[in-house]
Amino acid sequence: MIHLSPGQSYEISDDLISDFPWYDFLNVDRFTILCSDSCLPSIEMVIPVVSQPSVTALFLLHDVTECILPPVGYKRLQFSEMNLENFRSHQLENSTYKIFDGDFIEPSFLFNRGEIFIS
Repeated sequence: MIHLSPGQSYEISDDLISDFPWYDFLNVDRFTILCSDSCLPSIEMVIPVVSQPSVTALFLLHDVTECILPPVGYKRLQFSEMNLENFRSHQLENSTYKIFDGDFIEPSFLFNRGEIFIS
């Protein structure tokens, strides 16, 4: 199991899926959609680490093909439990991974690659 501490960074990969403490991420403090020259946007999410209130994680998701968010004003962007799975078996172009909430079904992000930076 990975212990999160400032200065660490991780590339989202199949190995990381099984070893990373996804349960430690619930409420999103900042959410940004970044548009570039490519046709698919990137997403930035800043999420505090529940077990260590002084630590935050920056999720960068690249080549996002699906971004389902809760209705504005209905609830905050949050996860009851963050799940990440390999989505290649669905054979969608440019969609390698999926981040979703198993309880709410949303939020849901399909993306090709990503990184996590701990600060």
